[in-house]
Amino acid sequence: MNFDSSNIESLGEWRNKLGLKELDRVKLVSESGSLNPVKKKLAQRKLSQYFDLSPEKMSQEAKTVDMVVMFEKFPKKLRKKILNDLVAFQLTEGCNGMCPFCLFGAKKGVESKFSFDSICSFLDKYKEDLRSWGGATITHYWDSDPFDYTDGEHSYVDVYKEWRKHFPDKRVYISTTVPKGGVENFRKFTNRLFDNFVAFSRDQDGAKKDACEMRISVAKHNVQKVEAVMKELVDDWKQRGHTNEEISAFLSTHIVFSPRLDEDVSRLGPQIADHDDIYDSSSPSCEDGTLLTPSGIEAISMTAATIFEPSGQHNIRITPETSVGLIPHHLPKLEYQGCYYANHILDRTKYKQVLLPLVTKSGSSTELLSLPNHEDDVVFKLGRWCVSLGGIVADISSLTKWAWAIATPTETKDEYLKLCSSDIRKNSSEIRDFITEAQRLSELPENIDINDKLEFYSLLGDVRLQTAEFIAGLIDSGTKLSLISSTAAALGEINKENVNNLSEILLNIGIVHSSSKTYSVHDKKKALEVVVSLMGYVSSNKPTWVGVIEETLNSE
Repeated sequence: MNFDSSNIESLGEWRNKLGLKELDRVKLVSESGSLNPVKKKLAQRKLSQYFDLSPEKMSQEAKTVDMVVMFEKFPKKLRKKILNDLVAFQLTEGCNGMCPFCLFGAKKGVESKFSFDSICSFLDKYKEDLRSWGGATITHYWDSDPFDYTDGEHSYVDVYKEWRKHFPDKRVYISTTVPKGGVENFRKFTNRLFDNFVAFSRDQDGAKKDACEMRISVAKHNVQKVEAVMKELVDDWKQRGHTNEEISAFLSTHIVFSPRLDEDVSRLGPQIADHDDIYDSSSPSCEDGTLLTPSGIEAISMTAATIFEPSGQHNIRITPETSVGLIPHHLPKLEYQGCYYANHILDRTKYKQVLLPLVTKSGSSTELLSLPNHEDDVVFKLGRWCVSLGGIVADISSLTKWAWAIATPTETKDEYLKLCSSDIRKNSSEIRDFITEAQRLSELPENIDINDKLEFYSLLGDVRLQTAEFIAGLIDSGTKLSLISSTAAALGEINKENVNNLSEILLNIGIVHSSSKTYSVHDKKKALEVVVSLMGYVSSNKPTWVGVIEETLNSE
């Protein structure tokens, strides 16, 4: 369904579609104290189901970790690298979001947290070393929810205020599900954002723009709760005299509702068994870098989401003895992959690179990070190439789909396509070498315990490279954009069921696109029928790309 990312009414439309009833938290709180035992019990049950949380699952009762003490166990040089490439502060370990789609598995409450005093000390002591000091964003969540955080009388609102003392102008990005037990923290924070937005928009003395975006992930388990809490906030703002226009402007500036419908969620993490990692190996992880959490420090890298890496994120636990060479150079995926914004094509052509590069060492964009174990390293690098190649084919398939891409000047798209082909050609030999090496390693007796993994990455790499090279061939031959894009969409549908037909699919789709007079239009149509059949479609259920290709053949 269409989902307006900042429209509260859409929450109600989605809830109705899911067959759920609207909740009124204020009314439930009132009824929970009713003298009517039936009404009282029902209200208490609903509050417990959607809003309230037992104390033992809250961060107030969780183990407290001193951030400074934990961090200063690491050598100075390693600390410098960790901070230079920091992706996120994770304030708690474990959360109460209860998201069924979580990449990292269901949580059972908060297990540990950083103390508020140590957070303040840390920011004061290390602010000059933090990567965000140079202009980038440090996220205030990861495998956690910021509104779970409570330490004594302090909540995430206080952490945010402390952050803004040191970084008043830097963009902050957080994500939440409005966790059970965290509603009041969420209300306080959202009201703070709203009041500041109003003061700034009215040019009140001392008011500064707050560059904060809050994504609220919404799914079946929490849509009623999110809708109820947001309506409470809006009603309160209206009672305080604010207009609908003012409220809408605030929502569109600071809040994004992100749907987690079944069709929007990849079956990753504990649900990886339902995921087709031939069809979709894209990484939900967004950055390379380091994470600072109450349970320790990790290096993370984007990799293919597969049965072997269920989160699409490769993690390395960092200890005081870890080599600085295992700290990845910070890199956001958004800079390379995914047609997310109107200037994407222009930016990629400007920087002359479209493929996500392999993971490099901290402080370098060229010196590769290599894992100590050779077999692990081959898989690590192949996983990265698979994400990159799959992403670029997906991007090309979107060039005739997104309105902004369609509106982009033809010469810019042509330059982008040539750059795609050039990048694929430039790296194909190296990628092929990794594929061959993975296959060789899988055949060694000493690797019997991991030969399934090596064989899989060899296969996935081969699929990604063959499809990307085919698209590069179409680009080089001057094929029309509509056909290139449609073919990219077709080859992007290779999956577990049809992957064994890849060679035959490529052979026949090659006939479809052939400029040789050897093949008549009739031959090409027959070849297209073979492709459709090999990919598992029936004539009554053909995908959109078939029609585009058929239309071109009919015009020949």
